[in-house]
Amino acid sequence: WLEARIDDFVLVTDAQEPYARGTLRDFAVFKHALGALAPLTREVPHMPTEMYALEGGDWRGFATSPNTQGFFAERIDRNYIFFDRTPSGLLSREVVFHEYMHFVLHSGASVFVPPWWDEGVAELFSSLRERDGKIEFGLVPNARKDDFRYLQLMPTRTLFAADRSSQALRKHVSAPMFYAQSWLTVHYMLIEKPE
Repeated sequence: WLEARIDDFVLVTDAQEPYARGTLRDFAVFKHALGALAPLTREVPHMPTEMYALEGGDWRGFATSPNTQGFFAERIDRNYIFFDRTPSGLLSREVVFHEYMHFVLHSGASVFVPPWWDEGVAELFSSLRERDGKIEFGLVPNARKDDFRYLQLMPTRTLFAADRSSQALRKHVSAPMFYAQSWLTVHYMLIEKPE
Protein backbone atom coordinates (compact mmCIF):
# COMPACT_ATOMS: atom_id res chain seq x y z
CA TRP A 1 0.00 0.00 0.00
CA LEU A 2 1.08 3.58 -0.58
CA GLU A 3 0.55 6.54 1.70
CA ALA A 4 0.93 10.06 0.36
CA ARG A 5 0.07 13.41 1.89
CA ILE A 6 -0.36 17.03 0.94
CA ASP A 7 -1.72 19.80 3.11
CA ASP A 8 -4.27 18.15 5.44
CA PHE A 9 -5.12 15.32 3.02
CA VAL A 10 -3.61 11.86 3.47
CA LEU A 11 -4.20 9.27 0.74
CA VAL A 12 -3.87 5.55 1.36
CA THR A 13 -4.22 3.30 -1.68
CA ASP A 14 -3.33 -0.10 -2.99
CA ALA A 15 -2.84 1.40 -6.46
CA GLN A 16 0.44 2.25 -8.16
CA GLU A 17 2.36 5.46 -7.47
CA PRO A 18 1.17 7.39 -10.58
CA TYR A 19 -2.44 6.87 -9.48
CA ALA A 20 -1.62 8.04 -5.94
CA ARG A 21 0.14 11.17 -7.21
CA GLY A 22 -2.67 12.04 -9.63
CA THR A 23 -5.41 11.48 -7.07
CA LEU A 24 -3.69 13.51 -4.38
CA ARG A 25 -3.09 16.28 -6.90
CA ASP A 26 -6.80 16.29 -7.82
CA PHE A 27 -7.73 16.76 -4.16
CA ALA A 28 -5.12 19.48 -3.66
CA VAL A 29 -6.46 21.34 -6.71
CA PHE A 30 -10.00 20.89 -5.40
CA LYS A 31 -9.13 22.32 -1.99
CA HIS A 32 -7.14 25.19 -3.52
CA ALA A 33 -10.09 26.02 -5.77
CA LEU A 34 -12.40 26.01 -2.75
CA GLY A 35 -10.16 28.62 -1.13
CA ALA A 36 -10.27 30.76 -4.26
CA LEU A 37 -14.05 30.37 -4.54
CA ALA A 38 -14.68 30.86 -0.80
CA PRO A 39 -16.95 33.89 -1.34
CA LEU A 40 -19.38 31.46 -2.99
CA THR A 41 -19.24 29.03 -0.09
CA ARG A 42 -17.45 29.65 3.22
CA GLU A 43 -13.90 29.56 4.45
CA VAL A 44 -12.51 26.07 4.00
CA PRO A 45 -12.03 24.48 7.43
CA HIS A 46 -8.73 22.84 8.31
CA MET A 47 -9.35 19.25 9.32
CA PRO A 48 -7.13 16.21 8.75
CA THR A 49 -8.78 14.10 6.08
CA GLU A 50 -7.78 10.49 5.47
CA MET A 51 -8.72 9.17 2.04
CA TYR A 52 -8.78 5.50 1.13
CA ALA A 53 -8.77 4.79 -2.61
CA LEU A 54 -9.36 1.05 -2.84
CA GLU A 55 -11.21 -1.46 -4.92
CA GLY A 56 -14.90 -1.23 -4.06
CA GLY A 57 -15.03 -4.72 -2.60
CA ASP A 58 -12.52 -3.72 0.08
CA TRP A 59 -14.77 -1.13 1.73
CA ARG A 60 -18.36 -1.47 0.46
CA GLY A 61 -19.18 -3.86 3.31
CA PHE A 62 -19.39 -0.94 5.71
CA ALA A 63 -20.88 1.62 3.31
CA THR A 64 -24.47 2.76 3.63
CA SER A 65 -25.44 1.10 0.33
CA PRO A 66 -23.90 -1.65 -1.81
CA ASN A 67 -24.05 0.68 -4.86
CA THR A 68 -22.09 3.48 -3.18
CA GLN A 69 -19.27 4.93 -5.30
CA GLY A 70 -17.69 6.62 -2.31
CA PHE A 71 -18.58 8.14 1.01
CA PHE A 72 -17.47 10.73 3.53
CA ALA A 73 -17.48 10.20 7.31
CA GLU A 74 -16.98 13.21 9.56
CA ARG A 75 -15.57 12.71 13.06
CA ILE A 76 -14.52 15.15 15.79
CA ASP A 77 -10.79 15.08 15.05
CA ARG A 78 -10.66 14.04 11.37
CA ASN A 79 -12.62 13.14 8.27
CA TYR A 80 -12.55 9.82 6.43
CA ILE A 81 -13.21 9.38 2.73
CA PHE A 82 -13.55 6.02 1.00
CA PHE A 83 -13.87 5.70 -2.75
CA ASP A 84 -13.56 3.19 -5.55
CA ARG A 85 -10.23 3.52 -7.36
CA THR A 86 -11.13 1.15 -10.19
CA PRO A 87 -12.20 2.30 -13.68
CA SER A 88 -15.81 1.46 -12.78
CA GLY A 89 -15.53 4.01 -9.98
CA LEU A 90 -14.88 7.01 -12.23
CA LEU A 91 -17.75 8.91 -10.60
CA SER A 92 -16.21 8.38 -7.17
CA ARG A 93 -14.29 11.64 -7.10
CA GLU A 94 -17.45 13.58 -7.91
CA VAL A 95 -19.22 11.77 -5.07
CA VAL A 96 -16.38 12.54 -2.66
CA PHE A 97 -16.10 16.20 -3.73
CA HIS A 98 -19.89 16.48 -3.28
CA GLU A 99 -19.72 15.07 0.25
CA TYR A 100 -16.69 17.18 1.16
CA MET A 101 -18.67 20.29 0.13
CA HIS A 102 -21.36 19.36 2.64
CA PHE A 103 -18.62 19.37 5.28
CA VAL A 104 -17.45 22.82 4.14
CA LEU A 105 -20.99 24.23 4.08
CA HIS A 106 -21.93 22.85 7.50
CA SER A 107 -18.69 23.57 9.39
CA GLY A 108 -19.48 26.23 11.93
CA ALA A 109 -22.74 27.08 10.18
CA SER A 110 -25.16 28.99 12.36
CA VAL A 111 -27.91 29.42 9.78
CA PHE A 112 -30.32 26.96 8.23
CA VAL A 113 -29.31 25.85 4.75
CA PRO A 114 -32.26 24.61 2.70
CA PRO A 115 -31.74 21.20 1.07
CA TRP A 116 -31.92 22.55 -2.51
CA TRP A 117 -29.06 25.00 -1.76
CA ASP A 118 -27.05 22.43 0.21
CA GLU A 119 -27.31 19.79 -2.53
CA GLY A 120 -27.04 22.29 -5.37
CA VAL A 121 -23.76 23.77 -4.10
CA ALA A 122 -22.39 20.28 -3.40
CA GLU A 123 -23.30 19.21 -6.94
CA LEU A 124 -21.84 22.41 -8.42
CA PHE A 125 -18.46 21.78 -6.79
CA SER A 126 -18.49 18.02 -7.40
CA SER A 127 -17.46 18.39 -11.04
CA LEU A 128 -14.65 20.88 -10.38
CA ARG A 129 -11.45 19.86 -12.12
CA GLU A 130 -8.17 21.15 -13.48
CA ARG A 131 -7.31 21.00 -17.16
CA ASP A 132 -4.22 22.50 -18.76
CA GLY A 133 -3.47 24.58 -15.68
CA LYS A 134 -6.97 26.07 -15.45
CA ILE A 135 -9.82 25.27 -13.08
CA GLU A 136 -13.04 24.16 -14.77
CA PHE A 137 -15.99 25.02 -12.56
CA GLY A 138 -19.72 24.64 -13.08
CA LEU A 139 -19.63 21.61 -15.37
CA VAL A 140 -22.63 19.29 -15.39
CA PRO A 141 -21.81 16.44 -12.98
CA ASN A 142 -21.48 13.16 -14.89
CA ALA A 143 -24.13 11.54 -12.69
CA ARG A 144 -26.66 14.23 -13.69
CA LYS A 145 -26.29 14.28 -17.48
CA ASP A 146 -28.85 11.53 -18.05
CA ASP A 147 -31.20 13.02 -15.46
CA PHE A 148 -31.69 16.11 -17.62
CA ARG A 149 -32.13 13.96 -20.70
CA TYR A 150 -34.73 11.53 -19.36
CA LEU A 151 -36.47 13.12 -16.36
CA GLN A 152 -38.93 16.01 -16.13
CA LEU A 153 -38.20 19.10 -14.09
CA MET A 154 -40.17 19.29 -10.87
CA PRO A 155 -42.17 22.42 -10.07
CA THR A 156 -39.93 25.08 -8.52
CA ARG A 157 -42.30 25.29 -5.56
CA THR A 158 -41.66 21.58 -4.85
CA LEU A 159 -37.90 22.08 -5.13
CA PHE A 160 -37.83 25.02 -2.72
CA ALA A 161 -40.27 23.46 -0.24
CA ALA A 162 -38.39 20.15 0.09
CA ASP A 163 -36.95 19.27 3.47
CA ARG A 164 -34.92 16.22 4.47
CA SER A 165 -38.06 14.14 4.99
CA SER A 166 -39.72 15.16 1.70
CA GLN A 167 -40.72 12.66 -0.93
CA ALA A 168 -38.67 14.70 -3.41
CA LEU A 169 -35.56 13.55 -1.57
CA ARG A 170 -36.67 10.05 -0.63
CA LYS A 171 -38.47 8.69 -3.69
CA HIS A 172 -36.21 6.83 -6.09
CA VAL A 173 -38.01 8.42 -9.05
CA SER A 174 -37.84 12.07 -7.98
CA ALA A 175 -34.58 12.19 -5.98
CA PRO A 176 -32.27 12.27 -9.05
CA MET A 177 -34.18 15.23 -10.46
CA PHE A 178 -34.06 16.99 -7.10
CA TYR A 179 -30.25 16.84 -7.19
CA ALA A 180 -30.06 17.78 -10.86
CA GLN A 181 -32.49 20.67 -10.54
CA SER A 182 -30.78 21.90 -7.36
CA TRP A 183 -27.51 21.96 -9.33
CA LEU A 184 -29.21 23.84 -12.16
CA THR A 185 -30.75 26.43 -9.81
CA VAL A 186 -27.52 27.08 -7.88
CA HIS A 187 -25.55 27.15 -11.15
CA TYR A 188 -27.89 29.83 -12.49
CA MET A 189 -27.75 31.87 -9.26
CA LEU A 190 -23.98 31.76 -8.78
CA ILE A 191 -22.61 31.58 -12.32
CA GLU A 192 -25.48 33.22 -14.23
CA LYS A 193 -25.10 31.19 -17.38
CA PRO A 194 -28.63 30.16 -18.32
CA GLU A 195 -27.42 27.71 -20.96
